[in-house]
Parts: sequence; structure tokens; C-alpha cells
Amino acid sequence: MNTLSTSLALLAATAMTVVATAQTQGQTSAATPTAFAATVAQDGMTDVALAGLVLQKSHNDQVRQFAQKIVHERAQSNLELQSIVEREGLILPTQLAAKYQALVSSLNVKSGGAFDRAYLEHAAKGHAAAIALFESASTSNDPDMAAFAQKTLSTLQQDGQLADNLRASAEIRIADAR
Repeated sequence: MNTLSTSLALLAATAMTVVATAQTQGQTSAATPTAFAATVAQDGMTDVALAGLVLQKSHNDQVRQFAQKIVHERAQSNLELQSIVEREGLILPTQLAAKYQALVSSLNVKSGGAFDRAYLEHAAKGHAAAIALFESASTSNDPDMAAFAQKTLSTLQQDGQLADNLRASAEIRIADAR
């Protein structure tokens, strides 16, 4: 089984529905450990699905390498998250929510440079949002989630910078081609 399939299977195996658990417990903010875990799971599944598209559709070696890096890192962080979730008795989503599936579908219809640009745009914005989420969670009252957020934050920051650099590089190539 390849890394992409393993990552998807791992995400599916770790869970059912944290969002429902959070709503039943009256928790709606991603600042709660339950909602944070649910958001991280959705983001991770989305990242892996999008990286899979990159590996199928992109002809840009740098973009493909970035996607491989994301799959590898998400597999590692998903294992750590799974361990915390199991200890805390939480349940994670096993499939993409509609808005995340729509994002994957919208990128799937693109090709060539338009696909790479759309993926890199999402990756840059997504990492910026993830960094904010993990910074907030790093001060959680839940010591396991806080430690997970703190540990993962530097990787997200590095990946965000790489996504920004790749996006800027793609924009320069487009401008030069005109």
C-alpha cells in the first residue's frame, strides 16, 4: 500500500465523528480539544486528497515534491493525533465534509499550470489558517493537545513558507511567459 493510501486509511480508521460529539457537548469552537481534533482531521484528509491529485495531475517536480512531503508529514501527525484521540476517547470524522469535498472537486477539474496555481494558492492559505489554529491550540487546557499543537506548529510554518515560495515562483514563471 502506498503512503497516500496508507494515510487515507489511517485517517478513516481513527474515527467517526468528532463534530457530532462536540455539538452534543455544546462545544463549537476549534479551541476545544474535540473541535480542534475534528478540524485537524478534516484538514489532514483534505491535504492528503489534494496531494493525491497533485501526484496524478501535476507535471511540476517541485509541486509534486511538496505534495509528497505533505503526505509524509500528515501521516506522521495523524499517528500522533490518533494516539491522543484514543487516550481521550474522542471520535474523528472518517470522510470529508461537503465543503472540503467541494474544494477537492474544484481543483480536480483544473489542469496544467492552472491546477498547480490553484493547489499552491490553497496550500499557502491553508497553511496560514492552520498556523493560526495550532497557535491557538498550543495554549489549550488539554496538555496533550497543546503539546501536539506546539510540536506540529514548526512543521506547518516551514510548509507554509515553502508553499508561499512555490506560489511566488509559479507567479514569476507565468509573468515571464507573457
